[in-house]
Amino acid sequence: MLRLLKKESSPVEVHVTTSPAHSVLTALATIAHGPNNLDDEPWLKQLSAKLFVNEAETNSQLFKSLDSALVPKKEYRIFADYLSDIESHSAEAFTFMKQMWRTHFMPVWDQQHYLQSLADNLNTREWPMRAKSAESVIQTFLQRPVPTFIGRELAGITQLVFCLSPYVEFQAAKFGDARELWIFVPSNPRKLPMRYEPIQRTEVTRLANVLADEARLQILELLAAYGPMRSQEIMEQLDVSQPTVSRQLKQLKMTQFMFEKRDGDASKIFELNTDRLGEVTHLLETLLSTANARMVLNDPRLDQPAELRKFLNEDGQIYKYPNKLQAQEMVIGYLVEKLEKGKKYSEKEMNELLNRWHTYKDPARLRRDLVDFGYVNRTADGSEYWLA
Repeated sequence: MLRLLKKESSPVEVHVTTSPAHSVLTALATIAHGPNNLDDEPWLKQLSAKLFVNEAETNSQLFKSLDSALVPKKEYRIFADYLSDIESHSAEAFTFMKQMWRTHFMPVWDQQHYLQSLADNLNTREWPMRAKSAESVIQTFLQRPVPTFIGRELAGITQLVFCLSPYVEFQAAKFGDARELWIFVPSNPRKLPMRYEPIQRTEVTRLANVLADEARLQILELLAAYGPMRSQEIMEQLDVSQPTVSRQLKQLKMTQFMFEKRDGDASKIFELNTDRLGEVTHLLETLLSTANARMVLNDPRLDQPAELRKFLNEDGQIYKYPNKLQAQEMVIGYLVEKLEKGKKYSEKEMNELLNRWHTYKDPARLRRDLVDFGYVNRTADGSEYWLA
């Protein structure tokens, strides 16, 4: 039985997936549970408004009390495979979901070609926060404090599944197994923990400097107290000039402490970004966590140029090879430092060394580029390699 959504500290297993069946079920269930669930779900809100009366009624009937036969028993990379499995269990559900998929969900899904590779990438990552409790993993993945409605669900959880969804902005659900919690997050890479490096002090000080200004803090206080405001209204409250207010608003907007919108008369309206405040709190907590501090002190990447660090994991290994020629030469130059001057390497020895310093298992490309960039010589048959 699908249930939309006690804290604990036991280690948990973490998995990232793209299962469209789970994503579609959760989307339809969120709509079925009423308009109050759609305030922070823009895509679902638009879909709900598009449904015909009979579609909305069928959706409510099916998903307010979901038949356990419709709950996916496994992850499905292809939605048609899920439809095949449920066809014999419920003709009404099969027909309805097939129509919903073809009309509304599939066109969006077909635009998300990168989803599976994104999930595979995240499954290989060691996130900056190493703690494995459910709360700390969720906090690290979301990059902000754990929402209360999820925190209440964490007792007894041993498996977390993060599902990248092009439909759902943020939901949590259990699918039969009380020990497994699914968390649906946007498929936008910018909203995911796509980083290898630990939190750095500069990330915190940059934001702290913005908040250290009394006028900027006062602007945020005004937005917290009165809600969205025009720049003219803010200027009147602060009793300062328009250029001064504009400069402060620009700083707050650039650091995402507030949103800027356009009203009907084209004037700008500013609104407090409360999520950003939670992100800053989490950033500071992570910076000063034991795990992050130790990673900073022992991270081999910190001795490397910033442009090179983006291609290295926490062990100093190359985890992806750049596309641009200039960056490739920088990575190859990094590998050259691992070779001993005056030593001749057999092809096997060279492969073993390169495999120690990269993770994607393509030593042949690296051997070739070491030679092509002029850092390494080799015999005509490629049996021996040495520094040029």
